[in-house]
Amino acid sequence: MENSININQQDGSTLITLKGVIDNELASNLISTIEKTTPPAILDLEQVPFISTLGSLAIFNFYTTHKQKLKIQGANPQVLSMLQLSGTARYVDISEHPDNPTQSAQE
Repeated sequence: MENSININQQDGSTLITLKGVIDNELASNLISTIEKTTPPAILDLEQVPFISTLGSLAIFNFYTTHKQKLKIQGANPQVLSMLQLSGTARYVDISEHPDNPTQSAQE
């Protein structure tokens, strides 16, 4: 699976769709993308099997840059676990699928 970042507009939000493993290279590109993104934003992780600690830090960077929570959708249990272990889960809103209501990761 090739790593990629796609950006689209969806219902007044910026939709960032990631594909592949969020390794150090993709995380660096994600940090750059997040800095240029105007909130509100949604990060679709449905096609992401694994996230590194730098990837988790890149997601946390959205909160530190914009002072708003990034909405996460489609994350698998391994990715969610990394977000929780790194503490990033406290600074994002997580929903399982775009059709489900967003819930706080703290719950």
